[in-house]
Amino acid sequence: MSSCAVDCLNPGDVANGEKIGKALFENLKKYYGQQGFIEYTAEPTPTFKDNPQKPDEGIVDFVITIEEGKQFSLRRLEFIGNTFTRDNVLRREVLLNEGDIYNQTAWEYSIIKLNQLGYFDPIDKDKDADFKTNEEEATVDLNLKVAERGRQQISFNGGLSGIGGSFFGLEYSTNNLLGRGEILSLNLSAGNRQKYLQFSFTEPYIKNRPITAGFSLFGYTQKFFGEGTFLSQNIEAQQGLSGSQFDFLNVSEENLFTRTSYGGTLFHKSAVEAELLKMEAELEAAYLLTLRAAWMADNRMPNSMEASMAKAKAGRVGNAITLRCVELCGAAGYGEGELLEKWARDSKILDIFEGTQQIQMLVIARRLLELSSAQLR
Repeated sequence: MSSCAVDCLNPGDVANGEKIGKALFENLKKYYGQQGFIEYTAEPTPTFKDNPQKPDEGIVDFVITIEEGKQFSLRRLEFIGNTFTRDNVLRREVLLNEGDIYNQTAWEYSIIKLNQLGYFDPIDKDKDADFKTNEEEATVDLNLKVAERGRQQISFNGGLSGIGGSFFGLEYSTNNLLGRGEILSLNLSAGNRQKYLQFSFTEPYIKNRPITAGFSLFGYTQKFFGEGTFLSQNIEAQQGLSGSQFDFLNVSEENLFTRTSYGGTLFHKSAVEAELLKMEAELEAAYLLTLRAAWMADNRMPNSMEASMAKAKAGRVGNAITLRCVELCGAAGYGEGELLEKWARDSKILDIFEGTQQIQMLVIARRLLELSSAQLR
């Protein structure tokens, strides 16, 4: 790992203690934390010398002693204080699974995702997380303390108006139905002139995958007067409409128009979400092809065709996905601050050192057609 990777100093730079401290105790610590070395420590030892070329300046050499410690794995994750939300609803927001190498960056991002759910009071990644390490087994137990907040909202409303008449309304919504993480809302309003009903439901995870689906149903009925009705020629009724005569509320309904509308909608994916799902499907297909070829090799079965299929698919998919992700992220994807542009460049080699697409297709064709290399070139 180069010094640039941790934003440290290069030979010839002016010694900057703040920059060195940030590189060692923030950037490098974060980098080691991503690999499970949570007990990382660094100790810089400076050696000062005179500069023979510039007597008014000095030279300092730094020797950095790093103690990595053991690489820790996550043994157990517990949510302390949660009594309503199902465990799998919370765990699917966490990017770490029990048994994985511990990753501090993934854990911090998981805290952000948990806070976005809105089920608990704001969670502090430092104060609310209790780490218990086992030095002998190199494992860590995580206990996250959470405080539940109100998950349901209920409101009542009512009133009296010349156009709408008297009405009463009820609104109910929850973002965590029965602890399953599902979203439900109900809006009901009824009166002597208008009635309204809306019901919507959203499932944020389909088959435990981050695929959102939902629907909304609505119905609306309104009674009103307009041109062509008796009320349009009734001056007293029109005065009642403006509130000067209360008797307007008792006008016969035979003089009112009735408008009724109802329907429903299905929630659709955005173009970006559809693109991500497509890329996930392609990646899963390449992964399964690779597993199949590896399984055949482990069981001493001929797998040259299956191996070529996996290489052809994985090489093309890896390159296509990384390039598409760079495009989707715009300027951030092309910048060197993120790893996307590096992955996009590195992925191109997959199509070369495992054999180009043409070679893999040729091998597959030979096996399918049962032809030799001399017969099919």
